[in-house]
Amino acid sequence: MFPSHIFPIDNPFLSHLGVEFVSMGDGAAELALTVQPHHMNSWQVTHGGVSMTMLDVVMALAGVRCTRKPKRR
Repeated sequence: MFPSHIFPIDNPFLSHLGVEFVSMGDGAAELALTVQPHHMNSWQVTHGGVSMTMLDVVMALAGVRCTRKPKRR
């Protein structure tokens, strides 16, 4: 579950996968997932779509919280 200040609108896809919010701040973010049989591909490895979904979300969260200010010219 994601806190409402992180995702003010529920994300049913992340909820369906079971992705959990752990932390975020200053250009970093962390998610967690307890891998279940339905997350696996036919080789019994976590499906790439699950990994890439988590990567997409964690990169967005890290980017939003990046506090570096752009250099002025």
